[in-house]
Amino acid sequence: MTKLIRCQVQGGEGWMFWCPGCQENHFFDSGWVFNGDLNVPTFSPSLVTTFPRDGEEQRCHLVLEAGRLRFLSDCTHAWAGQTVPLPVVNEEDQ
Repeated sequence: MTKLIRCQVQGGEGWMFWCPGCQENHFFDSGWVFNGDLNVPTFSPSLVTTFPRDGEEQRCHLVLEAGRLRFLSDCTHAWAGQTVPLPVVNEEDQ
């Protein structure tokens, strides 16, 4: 079990993780700075993901720092403004 899974994204390598706010995977590609620590990862800058859900555009804006997800106030889901540990993902489920 791990918190990040190496994967192919947009023609290159990146890192996938589970977002508890959106209830789906998000990705960091090689454009982000990664501290290299798989147990306590930090990526910078922040990640903004937008996607349609139930006919409306959803937004997730987060910072992954020291193994914790900090959801910024402009998220459209209920986790906006909260900070939580990065969830562990089961690689077999991905």
